[in-house]
Amino acid sequence: MIHEWTVRAAVLADLAGIARVAELSGLGRHETGADPDYVRHLLAHGRLAVAEAATGEVLGYAATMTIGDRTMLTDAFVVPGAQGKGAGGALLDEVLVPGAPRMTFSSQDPRAIAAYSRRGLSATWPLLYLRGNPGTLAAPAGWFAEATTPARAAHAARRITGTDRTADYEYWSNRPDGGAFVLRAADDVVAAGCLGGGGDQYGLTHLRCAPEGDAGDAVVAAVASLRSPALVCLPATHPAVTRLLGAGFVITDFDLFMSTDPAGAPDHGVFSPGLY
Repeated sequence: MIHEWTVRAAVLADLAGIARVAELSGLGRHETGADPDYVRHLLAHGRLAVAEAATGEVLGYAATMTIGDRTMLTDAFVVPGAQGKGAGGALLDEVLVPGAPRMTFSSQDPRAIAAYSRRGLSATWPLLYLRGNPGTLAAPAGWFAEATTPARAAHAARRITGTDRTADYEYWSNRPDGGAFVLRAADDVVAAGCLGGGGDQYGLTHLRCAPEGDAGDAVVAAVASLRSPALVCLPATHPAVTRLLGAGFVITDFDLFMSTDPAGAPDHGVFSPGLY
């Protein structure tokens, strides 16, 4: 079959074309294909591909990152005029590593859910976007956030999860208002994470809590240290959800976690919808 496009590995020269796809797809300016720092991070540490028309126009892009032993689909977008012609599926097949466990946070778009389902990913749990004023929260007694370097926070997170996220912690910490931290309870480091983000993406980006720590207290302590308004993305069953809602936070959106290895929602962390 002859296509009107080809799929290839992305290069730095594609930044403007990828940004155009993101804008036509209705995405914001931060932590999307419209954000050059985000795209550079994907190019440096992930697998990024574009669908290119014969004219040289970028019609779509998709990207993955390796998280531990799993492949995380971070992005998959095609301009509206080129949808339904196979470019999206070809992009997915280019970036999804054959045989590796796969996962993604899917939008609620039925077409996206169907495309991922056809590639063996099953929808398992919702990731809630909660937004509110951290000033309505107080850190639990004995808990406090301690600013630190991205490398130190990533080291603490690796001790908890066994997965090295140093490159992601460096990226997250270099965003507007970004930073890395550890959480202490009774002076012991029990969690680590990153905050920051441009525009309405500012908030608690990532957090991993040790099994011996209280996952709900960890989120409340971390969010309480932020300015307002702040965004935090949590599995719907996370123990901090009801506490944030009780403090006036509201659910503004949700994604669906999809995976080739379905399991219950974890209660140990805050998740980045793009980078996990």
